[in-house]
Amino acid sequence: MTQTSDNIHTILITGGSGLIGRRLTKALTDQGYVVHWLTRDPEQAPVKAFRWAVDEQYIDPEALRDVDAIVHLAGENVGGGRWTSARRKKILNSRVESCALLCRALAETDHKVKVVVAASATGFYGIHPKGIQEEDATPGRDFLASVTEEWEKAQQTFAVLTPRLVTIRIGIVLSPAGGALEKLVKPIQYYIGAVLGNGKQMMGWIHLEDVCSIFQQAIFSTAMSGTYNAVAPENVSNKHFTEQLAKELGRPLWLPPVPGFVLKLLLGRMSDMVLGGAEISCQKLLNTGFQFKFKTLESALQDLLKKD
Repeated sequence: MTQTSDNIHTILITGGSGLIGRRLTKALTDQGYVVHWLTRDPEQAPVKAFRWAVDEQYIDPEALRDVDAIVHLAGENVGGGRWTSARRKKILNSRVESCALLCRALAETDHKVKVVVAASATGFYGIHPKGIQEEDATPGRDFLASVTEEWEKAQQTFAVLTPRLVTIRIGIVLSPAGGALEKLVKPIQYYIGAVLGNGKQMMGWIHLEDVCSIFQQAIFSTAMSGTYNAVAPENVSNKHFTEQLAKELGRPLWLPPVPGFVLKLLLGRMSDMVLGGAEISCQKLLNTGFQFKFKTLESALQDLLKKD
């Protein structure tokens, strides 16, 4: 039986304005927990918020007061633009330096934080790893894998400064509002959808509701520690995903697959995100007793695309 902590009341979230952060904030506040944000713009936050600025290495000294748990989601959006050298540096630094800033604050404060739940990504495994990837696999060698490896190394200081660290390697989050699904839906809606590359690349996906439930379990379950893959049990290829999405939207797929070299010309190194992928195991998470609400892509898409 999963052990739970009954002495967590106040939770500090970084990256609260993102897809996961907003949904997790609502879920926790609806259950009666106190949620604070650590953000660049506290006045825009829907909850009590404290300012931090990673590039300035500044954090409000009051941010950790009475905080029982930290959910660390902050990081530059990897899909927000072409991976120029400057942007690659920003993607890496936003993750490593934000961890360093939080760790410094924890080290300098007489805090009572009992757990840090930190986001990572399944990009850790690389573009084309062989076999089913479990949490103890070695990292890949591409850009996203190297970023994720450094990100997780930076998080290890949390384990020294607090009793418990849980790292969540998140797959492709499917949400009804924004994110990856919106970008995948639009071409199909306009009859220009197509399989990407050879279509064999695996897509480790997860419904927003499930990933938020994973974070909640990680906060409150004292049995959870270490790294967990946050992907649904059903692994699917890009071809399967595209065909299932077209079926749910009631649209034909009449265009041929988009060749990999075309995507590389259009996206540059960012094409790794759509041409690569891994078959990822969530067994370690299932072993904790976690129950997915959306185990199959079909059930997830039917929920996400339903009309009110």
